[in-house]
Formats: sequence, C-alpha cells, structure tokens
Amino acid sequence: MGPFQPAYEIYPRTKQGNKNRAFQKIWYTQYTWLEYSPAIDSAFCFPCRSFMGNQLNSGQLDDAFTKKGFKGWYRSHLSFVNHQKTKSHMNSVSAMESFLKSTPIDQVLDEEKKSIIKKREADRLHNRALMTRLIDISLFLVKGGLAFRGHDEKKESFNQESGKQNAQYLSNRIQNDMITSLHTVLLKKVKSDVENTKICIIADETSDVGHHEQLSIIIRHFDLQKNRPVETLIGLKRMTSVDAESIFNMLTSVLQQFSKDWSTVLAVCFDGASTMSGSISGVQARFLIASKSLQSSNLDLTAVQLINSLEKSLISMRNSEQYDEMFDKCLEICEVHGIEIPEVRNRKVSTKVDSIKNQHMFVSKSEELKVTVYYKTLDVLINGLHSRFTQESLDIINAVGNMISLEIHQTNLYVVLQTIFLISHEGLVAELRILKSIPNVPNGPSTKAVYDWLDFLKENQRQNVFPNFKKVLIHFATIPVTSCSCERVFSKLPIVKSKLRSTMLQERLESFLLLFVEQEKLMNVQIEEVIDEFKSMNYERERRLDYKFIN
Repeated sequence: MGPFQPAYEIYPRTKQGNKNRAFQKIWYTQYTWLEYSPAIDSAFCFPCRSFMGNQLNSGQLDDAFTKKGFKGWYRSHLSFVNHQKTKSHMNSVSAMESFLKSTPIDQVLDEEKKSIIKKREADRLHNRALMTRLIDISLFLVKGGLAFRGHDEKKESFNQESGKQNAQYLSNRIQNDMITSLHTVLLKKVKSDVENTKICIIADETSDVGHHEQLSIIIRHFDLQKNRPVETLIGLKRMTSVDAESIFNMLTSVLQQFSKDWSTVLAVCFDGASTMSGSISGVQARFLIASKSLQSSNLDLTAVQLINSLEKSLISMRNSEQYDEMFDKCLEICEVHGIEIPEVRNRKVSTKVDSIKNQHMFVSKSEELKVTVYYKTLDVLINGLHSRFTQESLDIINAVGNMISLEIHQTNLYVVLQTIFLISHEGLVAELRILKSIPNVPNGPSTKAVYDWLDFLKENQRQNVFPNFKKVLIHFATIPVTSCSCERVFSKLPIVKSKLRSTMLQERLESFLLLFVEQEKLMNVQIEEVIDEFKSMNYERERRLDYKFIN
C-alpha cells in the first residue's frame, strides 16, 4: 500500500507563463506522500486522498490534492511545502500511519477464530480426560463383574458425581452406551484378528437366572503371533427356540457379522445334547466336520486303531455264548455271597380293547437281563463310539499322526488331508522327505508334538519352506477338542446376571459378559478408540460433552 509514482524520463509539458513546464520525478524523493496521475497529468497527496473521510479533516481538505489534482508546476515547491504543513495533511498522515500499524481485519478474524478453536480444543481435551477416567472405572467394574448402578440413585445420594450442566453420565442409557462402546471396539479387534483365517465354532446353550435360553458362541482361530490357537467369546444370544434350525440360523447370522461364511469354518464343536450334536437332525449334521475327538491334551495320534479294535471287541461280545458265560459267573458269585436270584415278574401292560399290539413275556431272569441290560449296555457303548469318533475324524487323526512322525511309506493316508485342509498331497510328501533328513527335529505322534513342530518351524524361520506341512499343523491345532470354554462362560453368567440383576437387557448382558470373560483382550483396548466410538453413538435430543478433535 502506497502512492502511485510512475517514473518516466519525460513527462507531458504544458505552457505555464512564458515556459513549458512538466512534473519531475525527483519530487518523489523530496515529498514521499506525492503521487502522479498520467491520465490527467496531475499530482495528488496520497494520505489526503486515501483518508479524506477522516472526521478531523472536515472542512479543511484541499480539493487540488484530493479530487481535482494539482498541476501548477511553476509554483510546485511552494505549494508542496505549504500543503504538508496544513492540519488536514498532518491528520491524514497520522491516520495512514495508524492504519498501517493496525492489524488487518482478516488477520483479526483469523486470530479470533484461532482463539475460539483453541478454547474448544482445551474443552475437548478436558472432556476426553474425564471420559478416560470414566472408562477406567468401567473397565474396573466389568473386569470384576460388578454392578454399575446401586439401589439408591436419587439426587440426595452421596454417591452422585456432579457433572457439567446435565451431562452427568449417571443414567442407565449412558452406562449402556459406554459398555457397548467397549464391546464394539473389542469385537472390531477380534474381527481384524480372524480376517483371512480359518475358524472353528464352539457353541453350547444353557438357561440363565431369568429362565431364558442363552447360546454361548466362541470362535477358535490360530494366532500367528502367539503361534497357538486361541478361543474368544463373540456372543451370547437369547434363543426363543432351541431346535437345530434356530441354532443354525443364529450361528449363520453371527458369522455374517464377522464377514464370514460356512466355507471359512474348519470345524464345529458342541456338547453331547441331541439338539446340538445329533447326527440326523442336530446342528452338527449341518456343518463340515465333527470334532468329537482328541479328548486328551497328549493323545497318541497313531493309536486310533485301538478305537476300531475296541468297537470290534464290543460287537463280538454281543452274542448268547458270551452272555451265558458271563451270567454263569454271576450266579456263582451270588451263591458264594448268599444272594438270592429274583424270579421273573411279567406284568401285562394295559392296552385299548381294539389294540393289536403284542407284548413279549420273558421266560427266565437270564433272558430278561440279556435283553434289558446286557445288549442295551453294549449298544450304548457302540453307538457312543460311532458318534464320538466318526470315520472321517479317525482318518484325520491317523493321517496327522503319521505326518508328524514323518511317515513317508503310507502316503495314501494323506489324501484325506488334501480333501479337508486343501493342501497338495504330492507337495506334503515331498516336504516330509526333506524334513526326515533334517537332524534334531521333534518326534513322537502325540498332540504335544504338533505344538513342538509349530515352535520348531517358527524358531528356525521355516514356515514358508514347508507350507503344506505348516498348514496341516495350524488347521489341526485349530480344531477344538472340547466345549469347556462355553462352560467357563456359563460359570461367569450367574455373576453378571444374578437374582438382583435378573431384569438386565440382553444387549447389556451380552456386552458385559464378553468384557468380563475376555479380560486379556480388554486390557489391550485403546481408550481413545472407545471415546470415538462413544461419541459416534448420538441420539436425538440428547446433550453430551464434545470429544472429537477438529481436523
């Protein structure tokens, strides 16, 4: 900002008196306030022209230097000196200096905006610090399964904590949102952990204190950092019906929440209830692999032939000769101890008049015990072996047992691994030949050797060298062996939903119980993420403190 001072070698000349006179550029240095207009060949006073609206100059301005322009070059010096001594000129120069020293309006607005933002950011930091303390308290409560609210929530209670305006955060709705925020952040972490991995499902159902059927759902997957399979509770769902179809649909919806489908499920594990594991209409019949095997943590994987031998032995005992021999021994023992053998009491069951149902009457006690006790017991044992150890499960166990023993002569056993675990049969055999030539490798066909092999590959950085071998180990270790994790959840369920808290809503119960059970993962949750999640849970007509930073 300054006067317009064009510098020309020759300025326009006008005849004034007896001589041609013109503007001189040297005057710029003598009178810094001077400016020149080539359009009308006139000089102006820049401060007076720019600040002629100053109220101190009212009625004192010289129009020659502000509006019309000065062009009396023959008396220029005298006029310039007289002008700069005028009061109006000095007022204009003073006003211009004050204006130049003042802060521009855009800068004033920017500074005001920065001041407002700084204050808001300070409030946000303070609010987030308060939320951090509240979340720490919430973590302490959920880890201990303790209640968030007592029986006395009146304003007169000494347990009340005053907050800003009406954002006291004491209502059950706010507490539910806080618990849900922790639950959501934790599930996001679990979802990222199981992404692009095969999973197994463990499920079981029980009744809570409110007589509602609750389905506990646990995901088991292999953690590459820990180099071990881990189990995580992902949901506790209330079931209005406990038939196989309802349970299957519920498990499907839970998988969809984690962006999974049944093609990513490696195995399932249920308890022995008919609804959960029935081979005909049960939930287990709807899935991929039955995991009712490996009940020992150090099972000899090559000993599966003992199961077949046991089954054949039980079947061979189901005949009259074996029974008669056993019954005669029992009679001898009874005679020695003076035990009287009771007589057969045939009781006719009442039937309708037009019924044609025949009733069998036992002739002797020997025949009665053979049918009602001996054969029945053998049938229960044989059917139990069939349901607990399916042929597919036995083939997998046998194949893995031979694999970790580096058996390369019975390669046909590994075909089942190619089908179940989607590996290359020929590639696995080639890897076994290489491993067999490496000294100091783990040995033994037990399940403990599976984890020894996993540690061996990781410590020697050979996971990528033997991809098929590693894949079988990981998938086999991921298959669950029991549903004990669900039972542990059920043991904590009465702590969270007790008789004093029997009216707890299902959403709060599920979130609370997951945080109570998964305490190890809960300790790794970032509080900043919880605050952001809590902030995103906005409802209409609800006032909350501000926590989000301005980008």
